[in-house]
Amino acid sequence: MPLKINWMRGKYLGISLLFLGIMGIVQALVVVPFGQYVVDIGSLYVLIMVPVVSSFLLTHSTQILYESYAQSPKRKFYRDKGWKQKVRLFLQRELIRPVLIVVFSFLVIFFIFYGIFSGLAAVNSFVVAENVGAIGILLFTVVLEKRIVPPD
Repeated sequence: MPLKINWMRGKYLGISLLFLGIMGIVQALVVVPFGQYVVDIGSLYVLIMVPVVSSFLLTHSTQILYESYAQSPKRKFYRDKGWKQKVRLFLQRELIRPVLIVVFSFLVIFFIFYGIFSGLAAVNSFVVAENVGAIGILLFTVVLEKRIVPPD
């Protein structure tokens, strides 16, 4: 049976808020300035509400990946003194890996779909790219969860 964490109690509430904050920062530092300055969207509703909802979806995707990595079998790594091994160990931590996977794949999907729908009006292409990116990440994490967790 898959492990499901209650994200509203104990230490997991703090981890959940950490994930929400990281996703909010990604939206505030990358997506909102892109929409405001590059695309020149003047609607504050679009620039505020769409990234806020997308942040919640990205947080849920990160939580899904965190749960799947928490129940996957642990691998033993030999500790080497080299910098490559230190970087590898840092990237394999249980909090870092889900965040990096979700952020980079969301940005890739967002910019690909913005390029595809750039023929629409600026506001429409931004909203479509943001929504498709967030929903695409949810689907991607569900598929990735099925591949990470071994079947019973």
